[in-house]
Amino acid sequence: MTKVLFIYPNVLKALQEQMGIAYLSAMLKANGIETKLFDYTFEGESDLEEIMYEYDPDFVAVSARSGDFHTGLVLAKICWHAKHNVKILFGGVHPTLEPYKTMSIGFIDAVFIGESDFTLPEYILSKTNGDKLFRQIKGVVFRENGIYKGNVKSTTPDLNKIDELIKYPDHGMFKRHFGKEFYGNAGVLGTIMTSRGCPYNCSFCCNHALKNCYDKSNAWTRFRKIENVINEIEYCIKEYGTTHIYIVDDTFTMNKRHVISFCDEYKKRIYQPHGVHFYCMIRADTVDEEVIGHLAGAGCKIVLLGIESGVERIRNDIYNKKVNNSDIINIVRLAHENGIKVISFNMIGSPTETLEDAEKTLELNLDANVDDAKMTILTAFPHTKLYDDIANKRADFGGCGINNKMPINYYAGTNIINPNMTLEQMLDFQEYFYAAVRGKND
Repeated sequence: MTKVLFIYPNVLKALQEQMGIAYLSAMLKANGIETKLFDYTFEGESDLEEIMYEYDPDFVAVSARSGDFHTGLVLAKICWHAKHNVKILFGGVHPTLEPYKTMSIGFIDAVFIGESDFTLPEYILSKTNGDKLFRQIKGVVFRENGIYKGNVKSTTPDLNKIDELIKYPDHGMFKRHFGKEFYGNAGVLGTIMTSRGCPYNCSFCCNHALKNCYDKSNAWTRFRKIENVINEIEYCIKEYGTTHIYIVDDTFTMNKRHVISFCDEYKKRIYQPHGVHFYCMIRADTVDEEVIGHLAGAGCKIVLLGIESGVERIRNDIYNKKVNNSDIINIVRLAHENGIKVISFNMIGSPTETLEDAEKTLELNLDANVDDAKMTILTAFPHTKLYDDIANKRADFGGCGINNKMPINYYAGTNIINPNMTLEQMLDFQEYFYAAVRGKND
């Protein structure tokens, strides 16, 4: 049987099921291919060497973001040294946006563009069978006789077709992550995806660039059937003893009909019989009193809300978020009135931002009365509009620059040169921010 070893180069070591790998593993198994996971969250380089010799995979598949990419290369090279004829495959956001640069690294055999639920099994089956059909697969770049070939335009997978082919994502591969405590809530955490393809175009996100990696034959924003989602949650409760659920959709509330339908079924089949509550990510402009009421009634206990900055000019003109302060304050109020806690996401280090602007971010969090908050140091990821604007010296960005040193931890570093604040000042403010927000709630 053909064997595939997945590499999860989780540099930050944070507990979080990687849904992309979970789906790919299930798709491979549905095609008669054996899979195994090397999880850098818990395992080291010596463990990987041992796995390579004992498991002896035919393919190594690495999923990497920009912050993980270098570590992913190091781990892949260990695999290649252990077995020179193993095929090294790369996917994930960073290789998707820089496929040819990734392919220029000599020991990589192929790069997969975007969501590879169908293309990865097709490629592996073709290579295993010794035919040439892999040359025709959309969204795969490969090397042949020293020349890069392939079609960089992929097709977004039909989520309901995936649900027809696999029972559920391979959640069991990530059992060691199930114990993640979610903002004070302990137990067995299940991770569920109900949609793919965020329709928004925030400048700090690579979403707009990812859209351009696909042809137009399928929609970008896609939703699973509610029945399939609820069946999966019931399975997790029965199989793993799941006690709470994290919905990882980029914006769970972007489609009102979808979220209300989910809440109605979740309340009837999950929350009322099992008492399993859930958490999700929202935008202030996608939630109203009706949606909040349905979320609360179905057992939603926490929502994650992107505030980003307390300065509307930064949030809307630079980050392209298009959300007003009054919307944020109103949504937090509605959530609290319905017994839902709000955790905010914030950033410091925007072009033109000063420490006085950062103070306004703190003020907005305090005025809104959020229950907890996160603050990252703004990083400009390659191929985002933010990165391009800074690199191209956008006139109204106040002399910001890029140092091209991608931080591993965006809570502790940045690749943006901000003339108004040093990294040390940002980190000091971050500590002050946490003390103020969390001290209020002590």
